[in-house]
Amino acid sequence: QLQILGTQPTAAGAIKAVLLVPRPGISIQGFTFTPSVTPGANRMTLVGVAANRDALRQYVQTLGALPFVTKAELPISSYAKERDIAFTVTLTGTLLP
Repeated sequence: QLQILGTQPTAAGAIKAVLLVPRPGISIQGFTFTPSVTPGANRMTLVGVAANRDALRQYVQTLGALPFVTKAELPISSYAKERDIAFTVTLTGTLLP
């Protein structure tokens, strides 16, 4: 059983890895982490505020390119405002940096 723990993501490890991503114009306000029994289907949500659309788009693209993320989802409605954009991004993947 202890061997399995070494192959499972931890909230602390996943959050630390995401916080290392450059995020100019992005302020992160909160996280949730939901492990899954299905391999590669762990989920993390990031809640924050983006200075503008370009900063948000670039940040979501960067998150989606991480090797431990298979999908970075942002509702299209997040782009309704031009500035001070509240957002929630959902990451899915192994989340095991």
